[in-house]
Amino acid sequence: MILCIGLATVAYRALPDMISHQQLQSALAEYAEDWTRGELHLLQDVEVTLNRGLKMTMANSVITGSTGGVAWRIEVASLSASLRTWPLLRGRIEIAQLVLDRPRIVIDDRDAAPPDLPLMARELATPVGEVIVTNASVAHQGTDEIRGLDLRLAAVPDSSSVLLTGALPAGERQIRIKARIDDPAAVFSERGSKARLALRGANAAENDGSLPPRPQPDISPVEGKSEVMRALRQVAMVTGLPGAGPVTLEGRFTAAPRSFEVADASMSVGGILVAGDLAATLTGEEPPLAQLNRVARGAQSAWRDTAVAIGSGAWREISTSIDWLAPLDIEMSAHLRDDGFGKPEIEVTRIRLETRGTDVHFDISSAGDLGRIEAGMTLGPHPRGGADTLRIATKGRLEEVDVGDVGRYILTFVPPPLASPPQLPEGMLQSEFELTAHGETLGGMLATLEGTVEAEARDGSLVGADLILTLEAVAQGRDFMTEQDGPLVPAAGRTMFDTLEGRIHVDAGRARLTGARIIGERYAINIGGEADLLIGELWAEGKATLYSDAPGSDASVPSVGLPFGLGGTLAAPVFAAGVPMREAEAEVEPTAAPAPSE
Repeated sequence: MILCIGLATVAYRALPDMISHQQLQSALAEYAEDWTRGELHLLQDVEVTLNRGLKMTMANSVITGSTGGVAWRIEVASLSASLRTWPLLRGRIEIAQLVLDRPRIVIDDRDAAPPDLPLMARELATPVGEVIVTNASVAHQGTDEIRGLDLRLAAVPDSSSVLLTGALPAGERQIRIKARIDDPAAVFSERGSKARLALRGANAAENDGSLPPRPQPDISPVEGKSEVMRALRQVAMVTGLPGAGPVTLEGRFTAAPRSFEVADASMSVGGILVAGDLAATLTGEEPPLAQLNRVARGAQSAWRDTAVAIGSGAWREISTSIDWLAPLDIEMSAHLRDDGFGKPEIEVTRIRLETRGTDVHFDISSAGDLGRIEAGMTLGPHPRGGADTLRIATKGRLEEVDVGDVGRYILTFVPPPLASPPQLPEGMLQSEFELTAHGETLGGMLATLEGTVEAEARDGSLVGADLILTLEAVAQGRDFMTEQDGPLVPAAGRTMFDTLEGRIHVDAGRARLTGARIIGERYAINIGGEADLLIGELWAEGKATLYSDAPGSDASVPSVGLPFGLGGTLAAPVFAAGVPMREAEAEVEPTAAPAPSE
């Protein structure tokens, strides 16, 4: 036994001297070809060495190839490959792991054929082992666009599938990637490849310079939201931690330097399931990565500027420009479902998004426990405005929408309240709307807003006050606004109603409420008024009438009528009660006073 071990040790130490440089180069070229479908080229006077740890090292090599008519090359500053011991003892060179340090991936599609070309005819072996890429950069037509890319790819035994983990730099943050790709080479062909992808955001500081983690045998499929993950995400939001859970996407992927497509896709965003098709194309003359950077920087800048403007109270100055979207054409057709435990079932039967430059069309159709929604929206340059003037038009209708369930559903996406949950209005809502606006800023949009909104609700309740208790106190002779009594403060509680209806007509940013009426079991409210949407000022007046419920009395005869006015702002309205009218006086119907002249 000791003799066998000794002989094996001697053989192991002698192996590096028994393998020629030509054998090493051939094995390395074959391995690189299997993984990349390209061709390995060694620069002149390249030294290939094999150390006693059976690790091959090499500097200054280039891998070139063509995929879908697009030429590419990988310039490698330093390369190392680990060899398998037992095959080497039997006279075969098998590479277990290839590490590319600081590679520069150069893509050139200036003379590219259309991207939907078949795969190259020659058959290659399926990849084996794994490839690690550290601190890579990606360049298009000579310009570096991405730096600091780390990837680790592992071949799945007895298949063409590849597992991937890595990190993609995204400004001050990173996008962490996990994926399983059934046939990586087919992604760049007409037929595409099935794949499953998981993405999550992370701080760049999380990258400590170590290699990406070894890919797991598989990643979780697209699945619904668990209540545990929902709770964790809410806790994370409250404590300021990054949101829990990745975005998971699976489907048939097809890619080219200027286009990307996912067919028969399923996606989980925070657990909500979306299924459909997505295609994106870069239409500009700049290199693709430069265009993507422009879109990403524009979106990030718009989001940041919006947050700053809101934080400083200058929300009217928020820019409405979407010119950063111009290089990207998108077509998306999908449907959505969210039927998590303990929540209303939501089904969006149609979501369609189409962008052509700065023209955007969006349509949505929804059904389920919350009711039915049909809506459409169009954004684009205003035909008579400047280059930065955006026009928006939207039209839609809501049927049998449960206002309370909608509110409770929305609350599932926000951090839990520190005290008791907020009270929500209830009722079944019907509504139709049609609105248009244009402007370079949000304030400009509001100043030009015009259109109509009609709404009717039934069998619901309003929160914040018990109107019947308040009016009963007035009917029983309660005084207010005297030396002894203060202003009329509505009794706390909830007011049930049978019907609520009204119409809002908007013209040049001024919204006028007409025909507004709320009717309950013993009361009626009529109200009319106007609001300036740009500055938020509100003027309205109306009358609340309470009908008697005394035995033997005529239920149609009012017991008290209370005129009132509303002022202040939309965000903080001020209620002012008028002089109450009792019994016969209360039958007089109010007329809404016009808004004060400016």
